[in-house]
Amino acid sequence: MLSINEAYQWIQPGRIPPPVFEPEDVESCRSWMVEKNRQKAAVLILGGGSHWFLGNEPARVTDILSTRRWDRILEYNPEDLTIQVESGCPLEKLSGTLQARGQYLPFFPVNAQHATIGGVVATGLSGPYEGALGGPRDYLIGIEALLPEGILSHAGGRVVKNVAGYDLCKLYAGSMGSLGVLTKLTFKLRPRPEQSKTALLFFENSADLIRIAIEVRNAVEPAALEATKPAPNFLASQSGRRLVLALQFLDSAPVVTWKVRRLQEEFPAAVLLDEAEEQRFWNEWHNDFRQALQPENGCSIVRMISPIGPLEKVWSSAEQIPGTGAITGHLRNGVIFSFIEGNDFFPLWKPWVERWISEGVYSILFKADARLKEGVNVWGPVTQPLQLMIKIKQAFDPNNTLNPGRFVV
Repeated sequence: MLSINEAYQWIQPGRIPPPVFEPEDVESCRSWMVEKNRQKAAVLILGGGSHWFLGNEPARVTDILSTRRWDRILEYNPEDLTIQVESGCPLEKLSGTLQARGQYLPFFPVNAQHATIGGVVATGLSGPYEGALGGPRDYLIGIEALLPEGILSHAGGRVVKNVAGYDLCKLYAGSMGSLGVLTKLTFKLRPRPEQSKTALLFFENSADLIRIAIEVRNAVEPAALEATKPAPNFLASQSGRRLVLALQFLDSAPVVTWKVRRLQEEFPAAVLLDEAEEQRFWNEWHNDFRQALQPENGCSIVRMISPIGPLEKVWSSAEQIPGTGAITGHLRNGVIFSFIEGNDFFPLWKPWVERWISEGVYSILFKADARLKEGVNVWGPVTQPLQLMIKIKQAFDPNNTLNPGRFVV
């Protein structure tokens, strides 16, 4: 995990963090939270600190609440494919426990080595497999959260077939810690895939890449469908072309074999990677993204979510953003990231976002220097869904104690 000082550089660069409270149990946190809510304090919630770059600058900060001591695996039932953990459990620890029993959760956010499972749920980010395998909200079947007034909220349960009451689990997933402090989480699990294979297709232009990506997605349904411009350095000897489309298949050996064969029949130019090349490709992809997220890296990142229809136009438009140096995308679910150098695009940010909303394309300022975020709503214009989120926030946290200003309000 990142140290608290390292993580806080995302919030207020160069400043010393405010007082940090790191409770050993929920009961001690409850009494502390009640008092902070009474004082109308402003509490930032910290897990691993891996995604503190995400969101608006906080309106104010008086305290940091760390969940890092809540790191236990509470109940694991491999036969039932369920597990209950505390929210501060490191994602790597959880993944290691599941791997030993041939199971997994398909959550691979870019900063996975620093992430806690509570942070993954709070941000709703899970990496390149979400389009095919689902994200945190799809696997979360039970939750406990501490509300600012000291109430422990429970939703869902410990079994997969649980349909009682409202599905509040999905309300907390992606809420950026703005509604309550996540304390316990229960997930349904997946068996680990028997085999993994990655194939690459190279392109000269984005129009051909997007067109073929849609065809490939419909024909062979890869688990991951990643587009990258430019191609990773180690592929330069294979092709001088600037764009690469990576398809990863995760399934039983017969299914993977069939999908690879069908891909090669329909797209003979596909290059199948061996095991070492596959590992190197995905390691470099994650490392390049991870480097762009570091506070000392001055680039900004715009994240766009597009329906399939306008996807090619959105990618082409992203290429026109001033300062764009690289673009990557999870094309299974229409997510595109644009990596931007310099500040020339900031005056164009708001009109650019508003232009695409009418076509169902939503953009956020995924990462930027804290000083550049001043006066900018990184989540874009307040649309009807955001208005609803604001009302929910006001109902759960009327004093605006938790992560004030970070997410919608």
